[in-house]
Amino acid sequence: MLVITVATAVCFFVYFNYERSFSSLAISQSEYNTIKSARREKKDLAETVSFNGYPLFYDETGRCYYYSLIEESRYSHDPGVSWNNKKVKICFDHVQITDEMIHQNERIKMLVYDDRYYGEYDIVCTNLPLINIEVNDEIQKETRTDMKFTLFDNRRGAVHRMISSDGKINVKGHTTASYDKKSFRLRFFQESLGGNTRQNDLSLLGMRRDDDYILYAGYNDQEKIRNVFNCRLWYDVNAGDNSLGIKNGMYYKYVELFMNGEYWGLYALGFPIDAKQMQIDAETIGTELEENLYQKNEWLVEPEEGDETPAAEIDFSNNDPIEKYELKTNKDSAIAWRFLKEYYRTIMTGNDPKEIYDMIDLNSAIDVYLYVSLIQGTDNSLGYQFKNMYLCSKVYNGRLIMVYTPWDMDITWGNYWSYTAKNYTNKYYLDADSYKKPMLMNPVQYLLELNDPQIKGHIRERYTYLRNNGWSNESVLQILNGYEKDIYVSGAYSRDKDRWPKGTFSSEDVELSRFKEYVINRLAYFDTFVKEITE
Repeated sequence: MLVITVATAVCFFVYFNYERSFSSLAISQSEYNTIKSARREKKDLAETVSFNGYPLFYDETGRCYYYSLIEESRYSHDPGVSWNNKKVKICFDHVQITDEMIHQNERIKMLVYDDRYYGEYDIVCTNLPLINIEVNDEIQKETRTDMKFTLFDNRRGAVHRMISSDGKINVKGHTTASYDKKSFRLRFFQESLGGNTRQNDLSLLGMRRDDDYILYAGYNDQEKIRNVFNCRLWYDVNAGDNSLGIKNGMYYKYVELFMNGEYWGLYALGFPIDAKQMQIDAETIGTELEENLYQKNEWLVEPEEGDETPAAEIDFSNNDPIEKYELKTNKDSAIAWRFLKEYYRTIMTGNDPKEIYDMIDLNSAIDVYLYVSLIQGTDNSLGYQFKNMYLCSKVYNGRLIMVYTPWDMDITWGNYWSYTAKNYTNKYYLDADSYKKPMLMNPVQYLLELNDPQIKGHIRERYTYLRNNGWSNESVLQILNGYEKDIYVSGAYSRDKDRWPKGTFSSEDVELSRFKEYVINRLAYFDTFVKEITE
């Protein structure tokens, strides 16, 4: 009882003497200036400053604290303030935190002072979660570097606000790995009681529980929206609509990243497409119904727009790997390559539509056929070539079928790859009615070429369903409006632009208005396009 009483007294003393509301610490500009003028400047008067009991992230280079507002909390806009150095006082030059000042990326001045000295700091407020990664060595692409990871989760109702883990980090991507602002792959681990290292599965920001995550940079995207929006559109609308009962897709959530305590900018946190996401059945390995995951992440040859002939022949005489494909699951499997070649032989050289239907999930095949063209995926499909795509062999009704999953969709919605453009990306190079070719290296295209009597009706029916549901103007705008708040209303876009001035950006004043207009115009054009190919 005595321990409880003493503990309660200590908590009471600490709370009521050292935590005060933000608004109670606000002073006028003249008072603020008076305190400064009577003292000499000194750094590091405040080491740790907490809002509502959580330490703020600190950017030492910019002498700036970052405050992430907890969603729908009554104390978000007037947080309780505490600090570790009880010999100093703290005051602010703002009376309150408002949504407008967050949107405008307006900083709060914080003065830390005692009788002789003062220190001045900035407070940045954001609506996004915050991540800090500590590393001792330079982060490489080919090798993994040790890291310490910390996430502040500001979501309403989050079970844990602060999540930390040891892990490994490496640079992710091909061309994007050469950019100043890089994307990363994260893998978490922890030490067991026996001193062994094992993977540490975490559910970050409500995503699947795993030890493997991605931090996407969006350096070459002027609105920082395309890859994130495309993944969400596919995940919400198309990924789960298959006969296999799997979600063959992923999604991202926006965050702001710090590296070794230095602000690093706007990022998107997501998870990979892997055997777990595709629900690969390990018990099929070594059998004739072996499930596998492939990735096509390179062009076979450099494509030219308008080229409608297959880029190269596939050697069907053996079970050797196909060039530019990576087997992500059973690396030494001959069965995997045999099935992939059987699949291509069937759709490319077969004359029986039923054989093609037997090797595909129809809804999924139609979806990816239309989807890649809708988003103007010029870096995903040109002529009879494609890349940035996953293929997965899955068991269905006692046979293997193939399912496609789009990936890496930053060069879309008007952007076009160019070796001479800044960051290789031309801004709005394409018109909303351009790029009229669907994904030709697709079973749907071959069914059309075989004049299958059913396929046009299937396409019309599927597209009508999509446009009345997840691909409707209203549904698409709802997704984009949510992301507009994340990117712009949080103030993160302006901060990212300041942090990476050589990146690709548009004017933050227009936010996503131009992009949303472009997407709606593209959908309107696509209605006509689908009607033409199905007449």
